[in-house]
Amino acid sequence: MKPLHICTCLLLLPFALASQKFDNIWLYGYNTSSSTPTGIIGSIGDFSQPPLNFQPTPLGLRLASSSTLISDAPGNLLFYTNGCAIANRHHEVMPNGQGLNPGPVHQAQCDFGYTAGPQSSLILPLPQTDSVYVLLHKGIVYVNQPVFTVLTDKLYYSIINMSTDAGMVVEKNQILIQDTLSYGELTAVKHANGNDWWIITTERHSNRYYTILLTADGFEIPWLQQAGNVTTKYGGQAVFSPDGTKYIRYGPSPTAFYF
Repeated sequence: MKPLHICTCLLLLPFALASQKFDNIWLYGYNTSSSTPTGIIGSIGDFSQPPLNFQPTPLGLRLASSSTLISDAPGNLLFYTNGCAIANRHHEVMPNGQGLNPGPVHQAQCDFGYTAGPQSSLILPLPQTDSVYVLLHKGIVYVNQPVFTVLTDKLYYSIINMSTDAGMVVEKNQILIQDTLSYGELTAVKHANGNDWWIITTERHSNRYYTILLTADGFEIPWLQQAGNVTTKYGGQAVFSPDGTKYIRYGPSPTAFYF
């Protein structure tokens, strides 16, 4: 049996409106099954229906550590990704939904799902729209010299239009940042204006933080700021406090700072 993986969207992301349930659905799994069209079966859980109960469900993609998903405001599953492709609520790969994070690692891993790490992808609603979503996703490369290393070298974005039931990827693999970035640790928080988003990611083994603003007009140019101590950890978690005033990055050497 394959190991289980979790696919969650915006699990630790504060939202300004409690009535919006973008993180309401969780997907787990994968296993193989000849009884489903794709041969993949997992589990789905709905946090709006207590008590929480996971039920078997056919999946369109095998889920690995780069997986994430999003629901609409009432809490219905919209789409999800495993870092290699994007599938809609019907567990079908969307038009133009193949080929995320292109390159040798995609070719090596995408039979089973991309492994850029937890918090390496994130889905946000585009401000002031009701059907357009932005998927941010980190790409990785294999480096063989002087020793074998896996590096995160790009932060991409892709744009998904959900104005139709099946959805469509209208932009894909657009490079937002090209740098040696931390493994995972991609998070966001609502702007104080209640519409826009602040997005944070970090340089690898560094105390330098990329801060990105997402508005209805797109991304503002990322800028770097320094805070806290240099950390040499590999992997961890980054999160904002529920009120959005504090950010913490946790691993063997936790670093926190206030905005």
